[in-house]
Amino acid sequence: MDCSNLNFKELRQFAGYNKPEDAAKYCGVSRSTIHNWDKNEPPLYIRKLFEFLNEDLGAYDPQWRGFHFENGFIYGPGRMGGIHAGHVAGRNYFDNLSRAKSQENSDLRQEIKHLKEQIETLKTRLARQN
Repeated sequence: MDCSNLNFKELRQFAGYNKPEDAAKYCGVSRSTIHNWDKNEPPLYIRKLFEFLNEDLGAYDPQWRGFHFENGFIYGPGRMGGIHAGHVAGRNYFDNLSRAKSQENSDLRQEIKHLKEQIETLKTRLARQN
């Protein structure tokens, strides 16, 4: 969830802290401090905390704004197909495998080229002998 446009009251309510006293207890402040933050804005570290509670990864880095975790998957803006840690680890494995196969294919192409050159050399020798 992209929380960047929410005021603090909306942010804390989305995080499940509908009652100011619950948010106050969680933050270790008074209820009046929460009311003050609802009208104005809390310190940046409190805002970031509640963005994290709402699973907005933009709290970590603005480039991740709109990305969030849900049921072990990470989703981007628009919720197009989530990925999980196994996908990320698998991607690294398949990237390495792909690089190895590309190198192997390149080596085989070079070998084929060399063999074709040898065949042409042999054909030339045979033609001279006949």
